[in-house]
Amino acid sequence: MLQQQQHLFNTSTLGQSSTMNRNLMAAEEIRVDCVQMTNNGRYVVTGSNCGPPQVWDLKSGELVKVMKGDEFSSTDLHLANGDTLLVGQVAELEPVDVVDGNRVHQRRLQVWDFETGKPIEMSRTETCTASCMMSDGERMLLGRTDRFGGGTTIIIWDILANEPVRQIKCDSSVGFADHISYLNVTKDSRYVIAGFQNTYDGTANYVTFDLASADINASGMRVSSLDADVDVTTLLNDKEAVTGTRKGELIVWSVKTGKQLRSLGGGAMCHNGEVKDVVVSKDGQLLVSASTDGTIKVWDIDSESLLHTLTGHRDEVWCCTLSPDNELVGSGSKDGTIRLWKVSDGTSVAAIDAGMTVFKVLLSNNKKTVVALADKGGARKLIMLRVVRSTATIDRRNQIVRA
Repeated sequence: MLQQQQHLFNTSTLGQSSTMNRNLMAAEEIRVDCVQMTNNGRYVVTGSNCGPPQVWDLKSGELVKVMKGDEFSSTDLHLANGDTLLVGQVAELEPVDVVDGNRVHQRRLQVWDFETGKPIEMSRTETCTASCMMSDGERMLLGRTDRFGGGTTIIIWDILANEPVRQIKCDSSVGFADHISYLNVTKDSRYVIAGFQNTYDGTANYVTFDLASADINASGMRVSSLDADVDVTTLLNDKEAVTGTRKGELIVWSVKTGKQLRSLGGGAMCHNGEVKDVVVSKDGQLLVSASTDGTIKVWDIDSESLLHTLTGHRDEVWCCTLSPDNELVGSGSKDGTIRLWKVSDGTSVAAIDAGMTVFKVLLSNNKKTVVALADKGGARKLIMLRVVRSTATIDRRNQIVRA
């Protein structure tokens, strides 16, 4: 069921809001695991522990359809081939290894026709623990840890042909029988970064696979280790990545060698607490970081200088996002709110009380909808928020004046 609360948020009113219309919708009774939005801004797709993926209408907030299948769960969803296909991991299998309580779970790759919801018969059973799309939207990368001591495998999967086209294997194990939980690829489709959370010392370990190499067996790869959550990493460009650390640093490192190159902010701590999220704008001009110190920071990538420090959250900030045109930053916090900010001057233009810890936030391409995932006591929920712009201004008494 969908619960509606009354909220109206005007992204042109310098942070003021009123409660006149029903705009906040929270999907109940599903433990949402991941979320994706279609490029046309019409639908949001969720994966959960309750079965196949679900498709929601962003305008009405209603559940439109559920992908067909009897899978126990679905996760790591991606839209492919112009949003005509949905790809994800389903049907949790037996753990590959159990070593001192370290259970490595793998799931089965599945593709659906997005329009009909029908699953496409797969040419073979392929398992993985992480996946990501390649820039052409027609191929994807799958990563898995084969078995304890058995190394790591990266597979290039042609979604339209429904078959693997290449496989690269690294025979050496990373960490303590750890599985791939982070996977990313450069826009030029040359380097693949596989990330592991080391269960022995808690560090984030990254290894890079060079797809330009003809060797199917990767050897002598450098493991980059950082005191960070493995997911708090993103690509700056085709040669460099940036990782937010638990100390509050933003470390830039070479994708090719894994060598740490420099820190943003001239070597000083960028945040006074752990960095929880980092995102790069689509045009590669801006970097946004979120931290447990309660702030979000906006950085110019070319000069690596700080543009704005966004303050207003009352607790740790767990996630952030950027609109495609770099106009708005979205953030989610442990204080139970979602905020929108103007990049041009760093001002807060909306504050939405979700009543739950927000750990994922997205903005639609047309900036008319905010989609978020939130958690309260282990109950995860999907939040869809309509953003309403107005020509309201603020008078001298700090009151909203509507045109």
